[in-house]
Amino acid sequence: MPLYVALALSALALLALLTLRRRSPATAPLAAEPEPSFQDLDGAAAAELVAATPELLMLDVRSPLEYAGGHLPNARSLPLDRLEAELSSLSREAPVLVYCAMGGRSAAACALLSSRGFQRVYNLESGIRSYPAPA
Repeated sequence: MPLYVALALSALALLALLTLRRRSPATAPLAAEPEPSFQDLDGAAAAELVAATPELLMLDVRSPLEYAGGHLPNARSLPLDRLEAELSSLSREAPVLVYCAMGGRSAAACALLSSRGFQRVYNLESGIRSYPAPA
């Protein structure tokens, strides 16, 4: 190997070592964002929660047409597609029970609420039809 190639490779190796030594020490990885957390409830457990929690906010995240076709007493209509825009109108301290027709939209709403700082979030996991009819 010619001398100039050996010198060039040595210089590159030395430069690489110096560059690596000048880097700041490795920082600890950033803490992962906490996973959104909420509790899934069946209809009976949701009814118990409603009975035992007068300050409970109930959100119906179905469409206005679905809400007009029937909803749980004292539930507020807030369709899923408007939820994020309306978050500031909701109390983060109040417990929240969210429902929809089958549980999919309400689970998405619960994930959004818990990721935005709502602490006590409950999902009626099988939808409004799983809620017991009044006696």
